[in-house]
Amino acid sequence: LKAGLWEPAAMLLRDMDERQVPKDTSTYNLCISLFGRTRDVGSALAVVDDMRARAVPPDVVTYNSAISACERVGRWEDAAALLGRMPGDAVRPNTVTLNSAMSACSRGSRWAA
Repeated sequence: LKAGLWEPAAMLLRDMDERQVPKDTSTYNLCISLFGRTRDVGSALAVVDDMRARAVPPDVVTYNSAISACERVGRWEDAAALLGRMPGDAVRPNTVTLNSAMSACSRGSRWAA
């Protein structure tokens, strides 16, 4: 994914808000994934927060994408926090979730290799 390709996704989110088009879990997941792939973890996490504020239910893909974004840049604290939020959202982690969280801890030097 080339740098800058996340910008259309961010513009789409804003445009959807301006036109009062409801966003669903899949729309949010796509944006979280795009931000994560470009290492813009702050924006990825902001999208997760926006989802929650609008009562759009996250799913395992939401968390996998967000935790993977954290893993890419070694933000193990955020990855662990996301993992801890999953039960409150009635989302069960899967193998991808746990592997990404462990990798984030490893990259952040918080996991013994």
